[in-house]
Amino acid sequence: MFKLLAILLLFSSVVQAVVWDEGIGAELHWGEAMILGDYKLVLVDFSPEESRTSQALVELQKDNVTLAIRALMAGESFSLNDSIKVTAQKVVKDDQEDEPYADLTMQLPAAPEVSLLLSSDKDVYQGGDKIRLELEIENSGIVAVEGMKISLTSDPSLVDAKWNRSTLEAGRSWDEDKHTSRIDPIKLNLNAPYLPLPMEFQLKVHAWYNDPEGRMYEAWGGTSFQVAGSLQLHKQVDPSQDFGKGYFVVDTLWNRGNRTLCVTLTDSVGQDFQTDSSLIWKFNLTPDETKAVSYKVFAKKPGEGLVMPSAEASFVLGSKKYKVFSESPVVDVSGPFIEARRAISATKVAPGKEVKILLNLTNSGNRKARVSFQETIPSDAELVGGSPRGTFMINPGEGRDIEYSIRVMRLGEIRLPASEIDYRSVRGDTYSASTPEIAIKVQADKKANISPVVPSQAPRTNEKSSWPGEHGIVYLSLAFILVIWAAFGRYA
Repeated sequence: MFKLLAILLLFSSVVQAVVWDEGIGAELHWGEAMILGDYKLVLVDFSPEESRTSQALVELQKDNVTLAIRALMAGESFSLNDSIKVTAQKVVKDDQEDEPYADLTMQLPAAPEVSLLLSSDKDVYQGGDKIRLELEIENSGIVAVEGMKISLTSDPSLVDAKWNRSTLEAGRSWDEDKHTSRIDPIKLNLNAPYLPLPMEFQLKVHAWYNDPEGRMYEAWGGTSFQVAGSLQLHKQVDPSQDFGKGYFVVDTLWNRGNRTLCVTLTDSVGQDFQTDSSLIWKFNLTPDETKAVSYKVFAKKPGEGLVMPSAEASFVLGSKKYKVFSESPVVDVSGPFIEARRAISATKVAPGKEVKILLNLTNSGNRKARVSFQETIPSDAELVGGSPRGTFMINPGEGRDIEYSIRVMRLGEIRLPASEIDYRSVRGDTYSASTPEIAIKVQADKKANISPVVPSQAPRTNEKSSWPGEHGIVYLSLAFILVIWAAFGRYA
């Protein structure tokens, strides 16, 4: 009888024993302290040198209020209300070291550590797809979990599920089917709704549970996924293009819903491309039907990272109008691009004067260009300096200035014909650039209007001309005066 009572008392003490966590430890000297949660442990003093035992006097505080003062030898400990435990691992007096110290630890009751791992089998679902969810529950703590209640909700509302689970031992994961060799998590299947537009769903799982002492804890977990809209629109084009060549843009519509849709599709090529096509279409799409349209575009000039605007499709579902947008393709266009500018030193000149012509060729593309040009000299002008023709290579971002001079003799207007500049890439693709026609007025004015040279910015000058009869008037006036004077002298 007494043996049975002793066994029951021993079993009761074992069951009710507190399990402590790993806690924290520190080597403390006089007046030093360490903190764990709301608790603070201060090393106040050591036993006298003449004492046979080495003890450390410690003070335990909570929120700056003293809870206990204890003298501890190495290996001794104390606890308060099963809420905190203090242990002296080692005590060294000053007769053994230059400065006494104590190795102390503080421990709190071990708590369950539950992790909730919620996952879906896809990141994006189509309307009508099966959504498969799995919830793994793991207790990574050192005490068991009891009376677990679990809630799963979503925003926007799609799921509202609840489970109750019993004891989950420390270091174990919840197993829905203990008859298999693997661990089976909680599983839940949902149907993806048909939506007019894509929607992101945020799922949150919340668990409440107790430890063996009846203390309550909480844990959270979650995941997210997207359900695509009923109408899907994609815009595709070759991302690497050669300047001067045409490429097809393809817009594809797919009705992934469960209703027929009347769709209006519009598109745009943006500021970096051009097309001759009308970019608006209308058609009906039955469920699961696809429709593709295409058109040809040309890049206006080479460049990297050129962005095409997204295509847009609108439709009515119920009483509401919806719009969906495609991707915005990014394109790299490779090739040379010669920009030609021509200027003259004067727009009005006197006969026999020279006019300077400046031709500037700049490669604003991203590939080398081999350039050939030949300017036409008007028949009533003559070349007096420089050369109006040439062939050379221009690197990307660089330019060349070509200057030559002509002399004009005939009064009237002389026209420099529009110039054509031919160039080719290192791959052999051919291109051309041009400059507009320029007119030069040749007149016998006193002053000729001189225009600055662009881009070399030649100084502005004025050409001065003499009137052919200017000195003759002076001589005639003097002769007339002498004749009058002689006539009146005969009668004096």
